Amino acid sequence: MDFEKRYELLRKCAMLLKEDGMFYASTVGQTHMRELFTLIAEFDPEIELPTWMSENFELENGGRQLEEVFPKVLVEEQENNLLVPDPQAVYDYVDSLPGNAGEVLRQKKKSWMKYLKDKISEDTPYFIHKSTGAFQAFKEVTCEKY
Repeated sequence: MDFEKRYELLRKCAMLLKEDGMFYASTVGQTHMRELFTLIAEFDPEIELPTWMSENFELENGGRQLEEVFPKVLVEEQENNLLVPDPQAVYDYVDSLPGNAGEVLRQKKKSWMKYLKDKISEDTPYFIHKSTGAFQAFKEVTCEKY
């Protein structure tokens, strides 16, 4: 969604809120799951990595976009990184991604699983940074309710 369409959508949302209303939007940051995407790209650079996750509304820029419409915006970043001890869990997740990942990896299942097992185990869980959070945008500057 381009900025003008998003701005118009946010403006309509703000108009529909009660005077003490709050708009809540969750998103991810630019570094969300970067270790996993690096792992995939190192295995096979032909795999299409998702670019759809945040549609240019990320933790790094979502607040500024909301401030174009709402007078008070708060950000709540979440701490929920992952330590994954199971290579099968990584396989299953990557297989579910949109694009060609599932198709490519099913064709290379044995080498993909070996690659994962060489990097991930109970003794050496795989770290995945999750950059996630949410914005609270208020129609009024002073909102005692929240």
